[in-house]
Amino acid sequence: MGRDLLAQDYLLKQLTASLMYPEDELGKKFWDRVYAKAKEKYGHTNIPMDTFNKVWIVPEKAVVYENGDTAKACTTMSKRTSTLKPTRSSRANISPAG
Repeated sequence: MGRDLLAQDYLLKQLTASLMYPEDELGKKFWDRVYAKAKEKYGHTNIPMDTFNKVWIVPEKAVVYENGDTAKACTTMSKRTSTLKPTRSSRANISPAG
């Protein structure tokens, strides 16, 4: 199961990267909107862009079966999660004035 989640996460990251590629039309539109939102919220666009492109898969529910000294984790449902909000580790790089 872990290998399957890792493979799906990898595919999700590849797909996201291809859609967000700034030199393609769709990616350019996306980043134009991100920069406009950053300008509106922070007053400038001098923000590291790795701040805004976190995408991952999160299991909504996991069931773990135990048998002696072994365990098997099973996920019943997963959801794709993304954020265009600064993460805790990147907030230090954002200041209100450029």
